[in-house]
Amino acid sequence: MHATVVRMLRVATGGLILAALVSLPAHPAAGRVLIVEVDEPFVIEGRTYGPAALSFHQGASFTPSTAFDEIRVDGTSLGLLPVRNSRTEGRVTGDAAVFTRDAEGRLILLGYILRSGESAGSRRFVARSGSGAPAWDDPSSLVVLAAR
Repeated sequence: MHATVVRMLRVATGGLILAALVSLPAHPAAGRVLIVEVDEPFVIEGRTYGPAALSFHQGASFTPSTAFDEIRVDGTSLGLLPVRNSRTEGRVTGDAAVFTRDAEGRLILLGYILRSGESAGSRRFVARSGSGAPAWDDPSSLVVLAAR
């Protein structure tokens, strides 16, 4: 009898776990999605991409200043990239992606800005050590592409 009760508990527990997993969202992102059409080559994490639709899927914040957001190029996920949350930048009036240019003239992704909603602010990608990604402090070096 004891074995039957244990087996029933295992089946019931397994059913509860399965129900919980099925009810989870298919995508871990917790926030908004921003889509930007990029009409020229651009670089993310050292890799160059041709013109494409670039989408930012806002993830959950781990601290008030840090989160991981999913980036997609033409729908293909590049994975989760660390971002720093901060106040919205002054000169940008709408939702947009923010780039700078490298010595070859390619766009280098720095982050993105959301101007509306409770998640308003900028999301700056955390540069890998030695990547040489410039700060956003020089507005003259920024290239801003509006979201669609």
